[in-house]
Amino acid sequence: MTYIANSIQARDIASLVHMQTNLRRHQSVGPVVITRGEGCRVWDDSGREHIEAVAGLWCASLGFGSERLARVAYEQMRSLGYYHLYRHSSNEPAVALAEKLLAIAPVPMARVISHELTLLGVHGMAVRHYGSLLSEIAAGRLDPGRLVGATVPLDAAGAELAAMGAFTRHGTTVITSF
Repeated sequence: MTYIANSIQARDIASLVHMQTNLRRHQSVGPVVITRGEGCRVWDDSGREHIEAVAGLWCASLGFGSERLARVAYEQMRSLGYYHLYRHSSNEPAVALAEKLLAIAPVPMARVISHELTLLGVHGMAVRHYGSLLSEIAAGRLDPGRLVGATVPLDAAGAELAAMGAFTRHGTTVITSF
């Protein structure tokens, strides 16, 4: 496909590397440029509406375009917009969120891993659905292990990454030995 010089599509192809994307194909078909969102829906630059089914890849689990959340986020950004939880670091919003998640979890849990339940592989899911997900796992109706397509040692990770664009299998590849 040919794009107008200096269009957002042409600039994207020239300057960005997209994860989990066949980059050769991307050069010919180009990006879908999302311009706005509302709730679980987003719109591209041609006005086409899409349902955003992966919560903005972890960054928009409560949806898009919420005035209430924008006000709360603005106030939080004025003091501390983000801080990691690595190497003994913590912050009050992360602790408060962990306490709330533990209080509503339908299965006993000792603590929350970071700010998500990454141990169970729920990336992309809205946090309000964690409870029903955990209930399904506890009842034996959902097996998170089925999300794993392959396990590899660390020394095979480079080859796995290089082959990712071939889409030869389904599921997540997990590095199991270091």
